[in-house]
Amino acid sequence: MDEIAGAQEQFCREQYARLVGSLALYTGDREVAEDLAHEALARALTAWPRVAAARSPGAYVQRIAFNLAHRHFRRASQPVKHPPREGAADAIANIPLRVDLHRAVAQLPRRQREALLLRYVADLSIKDAAAVLRCRPGTVQSLCHQGLTSLRSSALLADRNER
Repeated sequence: MDEIAGAQEQFCREQYARLVGSLALYTGDREVAEDLAHEALARALTAWPRVAAARSPGAYVQRIAFNLAHRHFRRASQPVKHPPREGAADAIANIPLRVDLHRAVAQLPRRQREALLLRYVADLSIKDAAAVLRCRPGTVQSLCHQGLTSLRSSALLADRNER
């Protein structure tokens, strides 16, 4: 295997779980998330010289993935806010908590949801998340703060917050 193919394969292996994790929370559907992650990685590979030259290739592929998710929901004419399917229970062992968490995240405004997923699921830096969201780092911090505050006060998670 040549050096470029090896780098591409390693990149895909490193990014796949992050993409699926953030997209599953974003879409509420693990199967859709897997499809979108595959498509995002395929598109990243077709633009490999640009991706490899990017300051943060992981942020670059996350932007592709979120753009694909937006397009998916526009075409499907479905709101993003729906509970996850039962088949994705491997992410969190406590299924009721997992379902409530998915619902609470789905109720957040799109930008707050994206910021939280980029920071805490995709594990991007504030600077990289800002690049993906095309905003300033301070905006990412504000969106994350607002999103976490909303999650902490969510009625769906209220009984869990009191424990």
